[in-house]
Amino acid sequence: MNRALTSDAAGREKSAWAAGLFRAARVCLLTLLVVVSFEYITALREALLLLGAALLIASLVLGGQRRFRATALFWPLVAYLVVAVISVFTSVSPLYSLSEVRGVLLKGIFAYYVMLHLVGAREHIRQAWSALLVGAALMSLSGLAMMLLGEVSSADGVDRAGSLAGGYQYFATYLVLVWPLVLLAPWLYRERWLRWLAAGLVPLTVAAAYVTQTRGAWLALCVETALLLVVMSRRRWLAAGVGVALCAAVVAAVLWLPQLSHGEKWSQLWRSPSRVQGSAGDLVQVWSHAWREIKRHPFVGIGYGRETFTDAYPEFRRSHQPLLWHTHNVFVENALHLGVQGLVALLVLLAVLAVKLWPRSPPRPGRVEELIAAVGVATLVGFCVRNLTDSLFVDSPALLFWMIMGLACSREYLPDAGRSR
Repeated sequence: MNRALTSDAAGREKSAWAAGLFRAARVCLLTLLVVVSFEYITALREALLLLGAALLIASLVLGGQRRFRATALFWPLVAYLVVAVISVFTSVSPLYSLSEVRGVLLKGIFAYYVMLHLVGAREHIRQAWSALLVGAALMSLSGLAMMLLGEVSSADGVDRAGSLAGGYQYFATYLVLVWPLVLLAPWLYRERWLRWLAAGLVPLTVAAAYVTQTRGAWLALCVETALLLVVMSRRRWLAAGVGVALCAAVVAAVLWLPQLSHGEKWSQLWRSPSRVQGSAGDLVQVWSHAWREIKRHPFVGIGYGRETFTDAYPEFRRSHQPLLWHTHNVFVENALHLGVQGLVALLVLLAVLAVKLWPRSPPRPGRVEELIAAVGVATLVGFCVRNLTDSLFVDSPALLFWMIMGLACSREYLPDAGRSR
């Protein structure tokens, strides 16, 4: 009898420790979601991720939850990681490529699985979502305030807001990543005051995106909005038509409104792309160069990491403007840096993720596990569109992307997940 009582007391104590560690892990990781894109706290970001992960692992072990949540993404991630590691052996800068595999790719995969295992109840997704909204509010307000105070980044003669991120490109990419969370936030809460507060964040985020003066981000925001119209609607074909019209209007405005031009001669786009000039002309030049190099050695990459481009093609760098130090397209980059097999591995990974997250019916208000799936697929597509004209699958954008994907994929491990779908 005494042994049984002692065993029960030990079990309760272990459960109490596990619960306390899990709460501490959530505090660390929720804080990380708020500050993940703040530029000057990289050490704090690393500490929050590692400490949160350590506390989470300890809580799961003490609580007896030792089963690993692999998800359908496990083998595609392994395949992509293997291709990236192989590229280290053909890299023009092997040590740099190895450090990038560790510091970008492995860290992203680690963050994905940490967030995946953080969720044990629907309320945990709601808390993480709310933390991301707090971060979005801070970033948007800071960006607008810094723009008014003249604290801006200047490029191509255009003043662009950079907020607390590492420049306007990172700020614009951050807004693309959080936009689906912001747009669906009013459906997340039951309290009226929280719904109104969340709705007020929508125009704030739009204004912040505008002052970045980043056209690729504007298009990505429109694509995300169009996709959410489709997944949230019961008349999906009609919603798709409205979404296509919205995206076409943005493209037309960029092409025809002089104030949105960065020096391009759009009349040359189809007749002679090399004469387009401006930002778009620069992209044509670097993509043309990359395509020629891919054709020369389709299965041998120059190594993982953006900066290997500079080491591999010093003559191209000397003869072109300074901003062309990488390919400015994540898909072109993967084919050039990892070989064609790297592009295939990435596309398979993204396709599996999209299929896994696609909502087969419109999410219901308040059903956070359904809403986060819609957020996940919109974020995935928007991030890909943003990276068509830049290569920002690095640093804080990559970390935030994988954390959001981890949250989105966690829904299948919720209690009664099968019945909720």
